[in-house]
Amino acid sequence: MDAIRLLKTVGVDLLLISGRTDGFIRSYAQEIGTRFPVVSLNGGLILDADGQLLYESLLPADVGHRVLAAAKQAPGMAISFLTSDGIFSTTWPLRLPLYLAAHPGEHRRIEDPLPYIDRVAMIVIKGPYSPVQDISVGIARDFRGMVDRVLYRSKSGGDEYYLELKNWGVNKGKALRFLSKQLDLPAARIGAIGDYANDLEMCRFAGFSAAMRNAIDDLKARTDMVTRNSNNESGVAEFLTLVYEAQAT
Repeated sequence: MDAIRLLKTVGVDLLLISGRTDGFIRSYAQEIGTRFPVVSLNGGLILDADGQLLYESLLPADVGHRVLAAAKQAPGMAISFLTSDGIFSTTWPLRLPLYLAAHPGEHRRIEDPLPYIDRVAMIVIKGPYSPVQDISVGIARDFRGMVDRVLYRSKSGGDEYYLELKNWGVNKGKALRFLSKQLDLPAARIGAIGDYANDLEMCRFAGFSAAMRNAIDDLKARTDMVTRNSNNESGVAEFLTLVYEAQAT
């Protein structure tokens, strides 16, 4: 927060771009006092500071229909539809992976998901491996080149798996390119910092980029600098302070 306050004295503000949900990231945007939009779901959703929709990458409604049809054959699966209006799910509590930790106010429990499947930016399915894998294979077959699938085991262990579905090609770099035009901020005036594979396109677009000390090697190799500190040791503050010093001089 000290580094952010310094930045604001030289006319630099922060734009938060995350793989997490809008509500979760928005709470931080409000805390730091930025008026920039909030980019969530790795670029799948962009809402302005007041929560008004600027951009969304919606999955084909047929994907939602296919998921619901498969779920009827495998009772016990939890399905969450992530949209610009919140997260709609038939389960309570919300069953999402830890990294997608949502703001409590985002969750809407529903009885009938059908009215929502044509407005979904991301679908998250949790259940036993076999039926979840069947859905993944079916989506790959019928929506080849259209839908990005990520299947992984829940950290809770046992036969619990997550499948995430979103449009192919959604990434933080495309979101930043979109906002660069919307906000009339050329890439040369944008700095970016990240630590993982989903930050590659964003850092590649920005005029100056940094990787955290504990970032993946691929990102370190593609950014202009690597911080001396990790994200557990104020690495972001280190980067923001460097930006401040460059602007101040």
